[in-house]
Amino acid sequence: MSKRKPMVLLMIAVILGFLATSSMAKYMEKQTGPASGTMVQTAAVNLVPGTMITKEHLNEVPWPAPTVPETLITDPDDAVNKYVSAAIAAGEPVLRNRISEMNLSGDIIGYIPPGYRAMTIKIDRAVKAGGLLAPGSFVDVITVITERGYEPVSRIILQNIKVLSVGSRPMDPEDKEKREKPQQGTEEAVTLLLLPNEAEKLALAITRGKIQLMARGASDTAATVTSGSSPLTLMPEPKEPDKPKPADAVPAPGPPPQQPQESAEILYSRALSAEAKGDVDLALKLYAQVAGDFPPHKLAAEAVKRSNDIRAAAEQRQHEQALEKELSSTETALGNGMFDQVRERTARLLQQFGTVTYKGEQISDIVGKLKLRATNDEKKARIEFQLCRNWLQNGNVNEARKHLKNLEQDYPQSTYYQQAANLYESATSASAAAAPQAGKEPTDDTN
Repeated sequence: MSKRKPMVLLMIAVILGFLATSSMAKYMEKQTGPASGTMVQTAAVNLVPGTMITKEHLNEVPWPAPTVPETLITDPDDAVNKYVSAAIAAGEPVLRNRISEMNLSGDIIGYIPPGYRAMTIKIDRAVKAGGLLAPGSFVDVITVITERGYEPVSRIILQNIKVLSVGSRPMDPEDKEKREKPQQGTEEAVTLLLLPNEAEKLALAITRGKIQLMARGASDTAATVTSGSSPLTLMPEPKEPDKPKPADAVPAPGPPPQQPQESAEILYSRALSAEAKGDVDLALKLYAQVAGDFPPHKLAAEAVKRSNDIRAAAEQRQHEQALEKELSSTETALGNGMFDQVRERTARLLQQFGTVTYKGEQISDIVGKLKLRATNDEKKARIEFQLCRNWLQNGNVNEARKHLKNLEQDYPQSTYYQQAANLYESATSASAAAAPQAGKEPTDDTN
């Protein structure tokens, strides 16, 4: 009896455990409801920060609840090729806030689309501290140009530019300690996604002045056209308000005359704006007014210098256009085999533009190359003419026609082609006239 007692107790314990497990399963089913049938992604192995996720790193498991939280990933494509930003244990669901487009070292090369470039710039740290910038946000770039002799001008140069990263590397969303830790210095690195021409424009703006980033709304993608701002538009000339006057009161004196210095600066600023917009005539007119009306003013000399620079640039453009036209005409004449005209044009080029540099090359060197080409082409044309003439003299019209075609194709307006054509026409005409005579019966004149 004593041996059966432990066995009985064991059987009773097993039965009670089974009943407890069944009861708990039924209770959990009532609490959670049936499985939703949605598959969620879990880690197949332990994933450490910095790991790039592949399909082998993921397992799909059914989610038991009717609804799936948005933080869970259901589509494996949403996780593949992303980087782990916080450790994920094997079997643990992959959360969206634990993966990132970039790895912890800030490596964004794999995230740059074809045709784009990533460019890092420095901005005021206060902009980032205000929470306006984050990876994936969009910004506009505004520049303020402050060059010596010019009034400051500000303008939006780039719009709807994507931010790839902020800081030395992507920030872990759960790393509160790093976000709250005070930073040294006043500047922050920001990496932007740009087209090559946009990167060139931004690089020039950085060297010529200051830049600032302005955050855009997520749904605001339309471009805005602005005309920029200058001190003149920022603080326009004040206008004295109209004041009521008693009928018998003495008229109040008018506003004091404008100081010459203020008028000269305003005119000079307008002239600079006109020059920047390409309105050369208006710029010259305003510069002349500054120099003529305010000769003692320091801006008068600057106005004269700007006017001279504008005229010199215009003369230079005219000079280059004339040179380009002459070179183009010489190339055309050379291509048509007009060798006498080429010699005249090259001599004129040396006389008019002998000391000018055109596209990094001296005109004398360009003329020398044209002369060498003309000499070689004329030799080829002369050989073709001689071959055509020799074959005609030997009575072989077919061979002569080949060389005549070569002259017509390569040197259609050369004297060699004209001479060969005349010889060919004379030879073929003579052959045509002799053909009937050769076939005519001889006459009998014995009677």
